[in-house]
Order: sequence, then structure tokens, then C-alpha cells
Amino acid sequence: MLDEGMENTFLVSESQRNDVWSKLELAQGLDPVKTAGIYASAESIKEGSNALINKIDSLNALIIAETEGMTIAEADTIHLEYVEKKEQYQEATQIMVGPSERLGKGEASGLKRELLAYESLISKELRKHNLQFGGKGWNFEDQTRDGVMMPWEKYTYYELPLAAIVAFHGKLKNDIKQQEMSALGSLVSAIAMEDFPIDTIVAKVIPNSNYIVRGQKYEASIFLGGYSTTNAPEVIMNMGGNPTLLAVEGGMGIYETTPQSIGLQTVEGEIRMTNNRGEVKSFPFASEYVVASPSATVSPTAMNVLYKGVENPLAVSVPGVPDDKVRVTIGDGHQLTKTGQGTYKVKMNNSSKGRTTTVRVSAEIGGELVPMNTIEFRVFTLPPPRARIRDIETKGEMRKSDIAIQNLMIEYDKSFPLDIPKPELLGYVVVISGGGQEPKSREGLTNPRFSEIATFLNSARIGQTIDIENIKIRGRDGRIHVLPSLKIKVLR
Repeated sequence: MLDEGMENTFLVSESQRNDVWSKLELAQGLDPVKTAGIYASAESIKEGSNALINKIDSLNALIIAETEGMTIAEADTIHLEYVEKKEQYQEATQIMVGPSERLGKGEASGLKRELLAYESLISKELRKHNLQFGGKGWNFEDQTRDGVMMPWEKYTYYELPLAAIVAFHGKLKNDIKQQEMSALGSLVSAIAMEDFPIDTIVAKVIPNSNYIVRGQKYEASIFLGGYSTTNAPEVIMNMGGNPTLLAVEGGMGIYETTPQSIGLQTVEGEIRMTNNRGEVKSFPFASEYVVASPSATVSPTAMNVLYKGVENPLAVSVPGVPDDKVRVTIGDGHQLTKTGQGTYKVKMNNSSKGRTTTVRVSAEIGGELVPMNTIEFRVFTLPPPRARIRDIETKGEMRKSDIAIQNLMIEYDKSFPLDIPKPELLGYVVVISGGGQEPKSREGLTNPRFSEIATFLNSARIGQTIDIENIKIRGRDGRIHVLPSLKIKVLR
């Protein structure tokens, strides 16, 4: 009856072990990397348990076979209820204790060593995962029997009937199963104890950049994030060596700042959270973002013109990209020089025959040079300057007393979009004619101030005409121009 009860208990333990093992196999299938070490330890303990139980079953079969005079195969399948010599002990004593009671010669000593080795195996495997073995240990201390102190082997097996040995072995098998169950339970718990408490799962999309341009690749990390509504993490910012604890909402730290400088900014700190074991784990983080100056570029697209021979101002900006990450180039041998934040000057090549040129704008984004825009400009030569004397640009009248104090003004049209320095005056001729007099002239003049030829101009009579002719100048683009003549009628 005792043996049958032990067998029933063993079957229950076997079923319970299978349930625990199913949980381990499920965890292994879901996350083999995380559970690899724990699963290997569980397999080692399971193999040790099976080997020890098989050893005990083999000893039972050997004792029954020797006592009943049958084969090992027959004895391995017979139930204790059908064994005839249940009370006989001679064969069992000789097998377990040894001939002439010589300890160490019987199977009990080997069984004792294997039981201790199994206990050591469990402790070693659990220590790999910082776990302690809390199962029931073996008691192999010497004990008194009939007033005589005996070692475990003799006290347990000497002259013990076959039925009692089989029942005792049933108890040992159950003890082994309980030790295995305790160890496997600790390993299953260890998987969850390494985890963090989570009761809410959310889907997250984290893009590599919230700012891209056409033709650039958009990349994002899409994942499930979990957090606990009752056990919030600590989110600590470490900006400039000054740790700051953030408020946490929905499992996420809320960080706000107003940068005062433009360019690349860094966000760094750590998240601290307590796992199911009570250990505080730290997870450092670092990220970057770009601060750009508020800007807007407005350009009249119909006026994309660059003039040869002068410095053409150019403004370039890429919204969302700092100025130091913007790259600007121009073709056809023209020169482009950066003059300030988003400003450039373009000196056009006079020898270029092309009627258009191209300015290319790129931006360094994510370590790559990304094309942003290509703008075609028309290439024009400078318009010829104009000559005037006071407000006279072609012909006019002036009192004789005012003529000698005037200057010959050579300039570009004031409505011209570029601020161009005055052209160089190479020479001009002054001719006084009319009034029935022979024309007279002064040639080779280069000084625009008429005061230099005041005597000559004062010789003009009322009603005569003073012509400023052959006005030759060199424009800022190097070209030579001969400007139209100016006619001044002399008044009283």
C-alpha cells in the first residue's frame, strides 16, 4: 500500500514537472537568446534527475530478480504486489550493503554519491543565474539502530525486507522529483524576474529624421513599447553635467527646452527602472537635433540674372538645415565666395560665352550630401553707363556763368539692381560752335571737372553751343564704351 501511494505521488510530480517544462519550452521558443542559459541549466537538471531515477529503478529490478530468481527484464515489469518473497532480505542486503557487511562494496555507497552529486549539480546550475537552492537536502548522517550507531548505508539497508526497500526507493524518487521541481520553478521565475513590470503596450514610430527632402530616403524604427502604469521609470537628463529628473507620463519622460543657439544640439541622460528581482537597471541614451534660424527666401524667379565683370550678391538658405551644412557651387569658371551667414558673392567670368549658368545647392544631412536645388541664371553683360552734366543727359540749356563749375558725370543707371562703382573716364572732347563763329575744340581731356578748362568754356558766346563729344569710358566689366554726345546751349 505504501509503495502504491509512492507511485501515485510520483506520477503527480511527473505531471507537474511536465507543466513547468512546457513553460520553459514556450519561453525558449519565444526568445531563445534570452533564455538560452536558463534552458540549458534546466536540461542539465532534468537529465540528472532522469539518470538518478533510472538508477533506482535498476536497483529495484536487480533486488527483485536476485530474490525471486527471475531475469532483470521480468523483474523490471513486475509490481511489488505480485512479488512472493516480499519479506526476504538476504539478497537485498548483500546487493545494497555488500558481502560480510563491508561498506563501500554494496550499491548503497554508489547511490549515496550519486544523490550528493545530483544535489551539487542543482546548486551549481542555479548559482549560474544568482539563484539559491531551496530544496530538501539529503540526510546521510550516522544514526542509532537497536542501540548501535550505524552509517547511512547499513542503517538504511541492512536486513531490510525487499518490500521495505522498494517502498523506500519510491520515497527517494519522489524526493528527487521534488528537488527537480523546486529547481525548475526557480529557473522559470528567474526568466520573469529579469524582466520589468509592464501592463501597457503601445506602438511607436521613431523616424531617423523629421525633416527630409525629395529624393532622400525616409527611415523609421517601428516597434512595440511597454510600460507600467504603476511603476514608472526614472528619466534623468544630464545636460551640461547637471542631472535633472523629468516628469513621467505614460511611461515616457517629458523633456522641454528652448535652445538659444543654432546648430547641432545633443540630448543625453539615462533611464532607471527596477526589474522584478528588485534590481535597479540603468539604460543610457543620447540623441541629436538641429536648430536653425527662422528664415524665408523670396526670389523673383523671372529675374534670375547674373552680370559679368561685377560682384553679384547671392542669398542661399535651406529651411531646417544650419548654414554650416549648406554647400553652394557654380559652373562655367565663375567664382563664388561666401561672405556671411547665408550670403555669397559671384564674380562672373568675362570670357565665358554661355548665356546661362547653373548654381547648385546641396545640404549635408545625416552624414550625406543631399542635392537640394539647381537654379539656372541668365548671364548678361553690364549695360553701358550714361553721361550727364547736372540734369542734362542729351541736350539742354545753361547760363554761361554756371558751365565752368560743372562736372562731367559718368554713371550707371541708378535703377540698376546692383551697386556698381563708377566707370573709368578715358577721355572726351569739348567743341564750341555756332553764332557765326569758327568751331573751336579742346581734345585729350580726362578730368571730369570743367574748372580745368574754365577759360576755354568762358570764351563761348551767348547763343553758341558747347558739345561734349567722343566720351570714351571703361566700364566695370572692362568693356570700352563711346557714349552719346551732350549739347549745351549757352544762355545769358
